[in-house]
Amino acid sequence: TDHVVVYGTEGSFFAPRIWFTFRALGHDAKRVHLMQGSLEAWEEQGGKIESAPTTAIRASELDLTGQPRYLARDAKNVCNMEAVMSAVMEHQSLGESSTQESSPMILDTRTSSYSKGHMPGAVHIPYSSLVDPEDCLRFKPQSELQSIFDKAGVTKDRRIICSCGSGVTVCSLFAALLECGYDPDDISIYDGSWAEWKDELQAPKVVSSL
Repeated sequence: TDHVVVYGTEGSFFAPRIWFTFRALGHDAKRVHLMQGSLEAWEEQGGKIESAPTTAIRASELDLTGQPRYLARDAKNVCNMEAVMSAVMEHQSLGESSTQESSPMILDTRTSSYSKGHMPGAVHIPYSSLVDPEDCLRFKPQSELQSIFDKAGVTKDRRIICSCGSGVTVCSLFAALLECGYDPDDISIYDGSWAEWKDELQAPKVVSSL
């Protein structure tokens, strides 16, 4: 029942991943929030901070005898390699007609490494294009985000699979899609991302010859 606010210091692009993990593992989506901007920006704008020492809870100190109030569940909005493989095979079989609603769209948020190798049919939307160049924890205005998605052909009537290098920066894409009104039930994050895909010999890849 608690509200959780996730934030990070300057340059910490892991905050969206933590926010997504709370959502995916069952915390009420209306009660977990991703703060725009860094802790430093919060302080510069007059936000209060605590500087007193804190003590982390040790595993040995946890009381596991009580009735649990927070139940784990299978992760939501997460898909595995098999689901991505199916989407890639569907894209390859449909060819030019793969823009139809029934075909999942794969979005890849990696930066320069995308050009060195990616999944067939994947559309490149670098996560850096979604955020303020001066603060990776602050998203661009909604209108600019929607323009990026429109130019990439990301419509709201298709299923979307999001991937990156290791399942971190892709969570910024997930947040940006929600900000623009895309249905979360139609969006999945491929948790293994390129780190898993590139090592699977049977996984098809588009690899640069350069």
